[in-house]
Amino acid sequence: MLSRLKLKRGAVPAEPPAPEPAVAAGRAWDILGGSAVRHPDHFTAAPAAPAPPGDSPAPGASAQGASMQGALAPGGAAVGEPAGAEAGPAPTILAMFHATLARDPIPEEVDYYSGMFRQHGSPGWVRASLQVLTDSAEFKLRMRGPVEAAFLGAAEADSPPMRHAVSLGTSCYASWLLKDMGLRRYSAPFDWLFSSPQLVAHCLADDFATLLDRAHHEQYGVQGQALHRFYHRGFATEAAPWGEAPLFFHHNPTTDENHARLVRVVDRFRRLLDSADDALFLMVIGRNRPQADLVGSVEAVAAALEARTRNATLLAVAHTGITDQDGAQSARIWQCGPHSLHALRSSSEMVEGLAFAHYFDNLLIKRLIYRHRFDLKLQP
Repeated sequence: MLSRLKLKRGAVPAEPPAPEPAVAAGRAWDILGGSAVRHPDHFTAAPAAPAPPGDSPAPGASAQGASMQGALAPGGAAVGEPAGAEAGPAPTILAMFHATLARDPIPEEVDYYSGMFRQHGSPGWVRASLQVLTDSAEFKLRMRGPVEAAFLGAAEADSPPMRHAVSLGTSCYASWLLKDMGLRRYSAPFDWLFSSPQLVAHCLADDFATLLDRAHHEQYGVQGQALHRFYHRGFATEAAPWGEAPLFFHHNPTTDENHARLVRVVDRFRRLLDSADDALFLMVIGRNRPQADLVGSVEAVAAALEARTRNATLLAVAHTGITDQDGAQSARIWQCGPHSLHALRSSSEMVEGLAFAHYFDNLLIKRLIYRHRFDLKLQP
């Protein structure tokens, strides 16, 4: 076992941690102020982060960023009124990014919003652009993230900030959760696959050669689905732990377009593993999976990550059942260095593989994620 994996399998610190507190809906309402929260999915927004030095805030702008038309572009020009025809939309794009995301746009974003300017014309493009920006996961993280984080607890102060947050499956849920938190910056290979810890460990060990091998890809069922003839037997994927089911549920790699996409996201994942950046890898193991050796299978994933990079933190959560008590419950059942496995008993079922029906079941996993600090890059 390499590097930080020095504890025996299943080892935990000498003092076993107490079960993590349940997230009970009633208690959470009390903490968040009751009437201040209209619905579990709609937190009252926190104040916007301070604008970078020298930037002018948007006069009269709400915390939600819904009224930004009065924001000032560099030189004092109002948004929607670029300072001179030769300037084009770039100064206004810069002002909108500072007002909503508190950062400069990257060149690809300038190109995108310039295209919207050509499509909509002024001032319609300002409204359309602000709608896209305030609907983005990054904006939601700035607005809602601090409120959720205040309830869920502060991150460990001495931990290095994570520059990447990436899903390792084993279904779409982990990717959806990171996106919902504003932490998903780009696509990765396991985002939309039905996989398993054993499958992920194998992909890491052989550098995705088997996953990419088109000889194993076979059309299955409806147009967007495909089997992987090597992985569909013996790797107990999320969709059908004991039988045949598609590994690819959304992007069928038997087509040239989707196979090229798969190659792109794998190459991006390889760059991440080769980089010196700290990264959080989230794996959520569904209740449909055989769980006879959860610790062993998760430890194998941690070992495969350690063999490729020194900067990985694996956070694995296994959904082990439904509780009839008030609120979801979780407990850490294994830890080795920065890697950990937590058992979750939810208060509701997962709906269509995307989210638990009860908001606070999702919030309990967010609590584990918010223990880390984030300073995310847009690409590895």
